[in-house]
Amino acid sequence: MMLQEYSVETAIATIVDGSDSLKINTQHLRELSFRVGSIYQFIGELLIQPNNEAVLQARVEC
Repeated sequence: MMLQEYSVETAIATIVDGSDSLKINTQHLRELSFRVGSIYQFIGELLIQPNNEAVLQARVEC
């Protein structure tokens, strides 16, 4: 999936694949430099927020 946006302040990345998007919490990933437009894969735990929004708590970036 391609990185659409990344916030250093919140450590939240948004990745997209066609019309699908997913927010990724990257707070546990260290020493990474994210570049918008680059392709990423993440492994982690999918958390459902109280507003029914899914956010992946990333543990590994591939």
